[in-house]
Amino acid sequence: MRIDSHTHVSIYENNAKNLQEAFKLLLSDTKENRVDYAIVIPNPLPAVRQALKKT
Repeated sequence: MRIDSHTHVSIYENNAKNLQEAFKLLLSDTKENRVDYAIVIPNPLPAVRQALKKT
């Protein structure tokens, strides 16, 4: 069994038009690489990113 323990669903680098398309891309990639499960880590909200920059 293969588990991707840290992945994101995002539209960086123009890989998808929207999050639904990005999710389909993730599913396709996991199937292609024979990954059984993936733990999706949310991207930080803009306000959190700003707070982290200040620390």
